[in-house]
Amino acid sequence: GPNALCDYQRLLDGGPAERIEAVLVLGHPTLSRPVSRLLARPDVRIVAVADGSRWTDVAGLARGVPGPVEAVRRPAGGWLRAWREADAGRRGVRGPRDATGRKDAVASAVWDAHCAPGAPALVIGASDVIRSFDRCARPADRAPTVVSNRGLAGIDGTLATAVGVGIGLGGPVRAVVGDLTAVHDGLGLLHGVHETAPDVQALVLDDEGGAIFSRLEHARTAEPAMFARWFTTPQAVDLGALAAAVGAVHRVVDGAVELARLLAEPVRGCSLVEVPLLG
Repeated sequence: GPNALCDYQRLLDGGPAERIEAVLVLGHPTLSRPVSRLLARPDVRIVAVADGSRWTDVAGLARGVPGPVEAVRRPAGGWLRAWREADAGRRGVRGPRDATGRKDAVASAVWDAHCAPGAPALVIGASDVIRSFDRCARPADRAPTVVSNRGLAGIDGTLATAVGVGIGLGGPVRAVVGDLTAVHDGLGLLHGVHETAPDVQALVLDDEGGAIFSRLEHARTAEPAMFARWFTTPQAVDLGALAAAVGAVHRVVDGAVELARLLAEPVRGCSLVEVPLLG
C-alpha cells in the first residue's frame, strides 16, 4: 500500500525515528541492525502481538499481547506524513561511484522489472545483496515471485536453489547474487546430460568481495590487511571461464542502459551476467 516505507532501515537511524514512543511488533522482525537497535531502546514501549506463548523480544523489554489485534482506521496525520516524506527524500540518494549506491540502483531496477506481469521468478542471494533489495524494493500492485535462502552459511546452494525453482515452477528464473556467492556456488549451474536444463540467469553483482562486512562491527576493529584477507576476501576468478565450464552464456553489463536492455529480454537457457560495481 501507499504507506509502506521503502528505505526504512536508514530512516530508523534518524529523523522521525528519534520521536518514536512505542512500537507494535507483529510476527518476526528482520535481522537488520536498525530494527534491532529500535527494539532495544529503553525509552520506547515495545508491544509484541503473539498467537502463542512465544514472541520476539530483542532486549527483554517487550510486553506480550495475545492476538489477534483489531485494527482501527483513522485519518492519516502529520506523523505518517513525516515518515512518508522522509522516505521519499531518501530515494535516489545514491553515490554514483559508491559500490553500495550502485548495488542499490541495480536492485531497484531488477525489482521494478520483476513487478511486471510475466516476469521471471526471482532468487535473491544472501548477505549484502538481499539488504539492497530490502532498502530498494518498492511496494507494487503485483508482487513478484521471490525466493531467498537463510541459514548459518547463507551463500550455500543459492544457484542450485535457482535451478530447483526453475524446475519446480516450470518457468524462467533470475538469480541475483554477489561475486563471492557466484564463486562459491557456480557449479550449481551445471547439470547432467540427462537432466532438465531450466532457463536460469545468474546476475552477479561484482564488488570484489564481502562488502557487507564494511558496514558491520568488524570494519571498525580489524587491522586493514587482516580485514581484507579474512572478511572481504576479494577473489580473482574469471567468471567468463566459470560460465564456459558449466555451459552458460557469459555477458558483462556495465551501466543503467545495458542493464535495462538485459532486464527487458526474456530469460532463456543458462547464462551468467556480470555487473561490475567498482572502478
